[in-house]
Amino acid sequence: MYARPPFTPDQFALCYRAYAAALLDIQNQPDEPNGAPLADSMCLMLALRVIEASANGVRDLSGLKRHALADLAQH
Repeated sequence: MYARPPFTPDQFALCYRAYAAALLDIQNQPDEPNGAPLADSMCLMLALRVIEASANGVRDLSGLKRHALADLAQH
C-alpha cells in the first residue's frame, strides 16, 4: 500500500465522471450504432488517458474528458 494514496477520493470521483462522460460522448456519435458496446481496448485507453491527465495536474471535468477524447481517430 501507499503511505499516501496517489489520488484523493475527490480526484478519483472526478476521473470516474470524466471517463463516463467520454464514453457517453463516443456512444452518442451519429456514426456509432445505438447501444453498441465499445471495445474493451477503447474503454481501457479512455480510462488510462483520464488517469494520465489527472496525474499531470488536470483537475476539471471538461479538461479530463477533452484529454481522453483527443486524437481519438489515431487510436
